[in-house]
Amino acid sequence: MERQDINLIINNFLRILERSGDKAATGFDIESIHQFRITYKKLRAFLRMLSDDVLFNRKIKIPHKIKTAYIAAGETRDLQLHNQYIRKTTKKIKGAHSTFKLYIDETERKKQFFAEAYYEINFSKARKEILSFIPGNFSSESFILFIKNKWEVINSIIAARHFGDNKIHYIRKNLKDLFYNLKLFKGSGYSTFCKLACKNKSINYFENLLKNLGNFQDTCVSIRLAKKYNNKSQYRSTAKWKAEKKKNKREIIANLKTITIT
Repeated sequence: MERQDINLIINNFLRILERSGDKAATGFDIESIHQFRITYKKLRAFLRMLSDDVLFNRKIKIPHKIKTAYIAAGETRDLQLHNQYIRKTTKKIKGAHSTFKLYIDETERKKQFFAEAYYEINFSKARKEILSFIPGNFSSESFILFIKNKWEVINSIIAARHFGDNKIHYIRKNLKDLFYNLKLFKGSGYSTFCKLACKNKSINYFENLLKNLGNFQDTCVSIRLAKKYNNKSQYRSTAKWKAEKKKNKREIIANLKTITIT
């Protein structure tokens, strides 16, 4: 991957980030906010990969104002998803109306915080800042080493059977970094990269695993928010979410244990 390819990838991520951010900061629809956050994660994964190259050995960071907006977008989306959960599970529970109002008010505050943070971003300046740090190239050998390093981290957790919630989330983050970047290397050498990244599994296997890991994280967030606001009307819902979380966690652990550790 030559410098012009790296430049093109970064510019493309920033264009999508700005386009989705403009929509999210005006309409606040859940899909635009999700797209903004996903694009941020893809850009972050790409910059992490470049930074990890031993031949480059230089940290490339996303500008602080973009990161601030990303965090605010995450808090907004967490509450939006939580609102959907409680509407499904607390309709007939006494006190549900006040619960809805509390979360709606809090969501509105988070939306405004996100909009304020987003409009502080100067994308032209951010683009120049990021591009001023990029390396001259990123070799196939460096990408192979990146894949191996990611799996070394994941394998250490699986082998040690450390499956706490934070460890499962850490596995998810590393898998996302790995497979976001794998998609950028389609072409010459892709089959080799894919075989190395997928271990004894298929791309579809990891797409489904990442989806399940995402659902697990969403459930964890809803339980955390219910506990944070301590609403009695949600106790029944929280019990249901905990049961769902426990079931999902068992399935995820069982799937992780089938991955060949080498």
